[in-house]
Amino acid sequence: MANVFSDWLPKVVQGLRPWISTKDISKGKRWFDEIENKLKDLNVGIIFVTYDNINAPWISFEAGALSKSLKNSRVCSILLGPKPIDLLEHPLGQFQLTTLDKGDILALMDSLNTDLEDDAIPKSILEENFEKYWPQLHDKMIEISKEAIDASEENLRNIIGSIARVGLPRPDLESVAVFDEGFESHSLYSAILSVAENRILVLGRKNRKLFDKDHKNFFGSLAEKVRIGFDFRCLFLDPDSSSLVLRAASKDDDLRIELLDCIERARDVMKASGLDPVNHFRFYSIQRTMVTTIVDQAVLYTPIRTDGQGRAQPLTRAGFTVIGGQSRFAGDLVQDFEEIWINSKVKWEKTSER
Repeated sequence: MANVFSDWLPKVVQGLRPWISTKDISKGKRWFDEIENKLKDLNVGIIFVTYDNINAPWISFEAGALSKSLKNSRVCSILLGPKPIDLLEHPLGQFQLTTLDKGDILALMDSLNTDLEDDAIPKSILEENFEKYWPQLHDKMIEISKEAIDASEENLRNIIGSIARVGLPRPDLESVAVFDEGFESHSLYSAILSVAENRILVLGRKNRKLFDKDHKNFFGSLAEKVRIGFDFRCLFLDPDSSSLVLRAASKDDDLRIELLDCIERARDVMKASGLDPVNHFRFYSIQRTMVTTIVDQAVLYTPIRTDGQGRAQPLTRAGFTVIGGQSRFAGDLVQDFEEIWINSKVKWEKTSER
């Protein structure tokens, strides 16, 4: 973005002569000496602030160097991601802050033009030039915004730090994990069923893979687990839900038939395990935006993605998040399950009818 700005500025205000270290220091030159010498001839410094560099020691150092070195010094920070509130207690917060909003950029250009004094152009011409060349800058901004963002731990910490600065509690990163894919997969269910010690609560839709033969060992011992206090409950989407709810739950037009098949299979598995399905299954008929699975003190969740027609997408390869049960959000999801369970139907005999 700095490179784009250095090319764009003189188009709007011809008297501006931007200098940028990445392009204007010759190979082999001493980097620090070149910058120090150049600062003596400049009167405005622009710093681009991102979530990745906002807490980097060098950016505060360079801002301080600019403010001390520039004649009639003025340092402007352009925010690429962070908001002004993120810099309230930051050293850069004492300087002029500019967002990528069109009006904010125009105000910055007006300020830079004013600094040129005798070489400044009339404001009417400035505004005319700005309107002419703004689309070029805007298009570049859109293009740059699509580039991959650094996914380093430092970047994540900086984002979290910015959120924490507005008063929100800092999360315990060790109790949060994000997986790119695998929700409702056989491998995930295998992992869950092998480690659960106290409970498994599933708020899904069809829950088909959970009751496949791949997991017969778990269900073979489930009755004994339940006898000594293990909590196993599943919420299925009610096949008799309204067409609106069914449509929002899946893009399959035969979802009701699929639900009946999956529920009948689950019933057979539970009965073979020596358990009464009525005690472990219920049926909800409300529209959901999230699917959750609670395993002991961990909560797994993923949003239900929809297509352009509002039809839900498959979740087998969906990414998901795991959070520790001690967090307030995890507690909310557990409470959400319990409230839906209490208000859901027990009508097992009817669901097996065709």
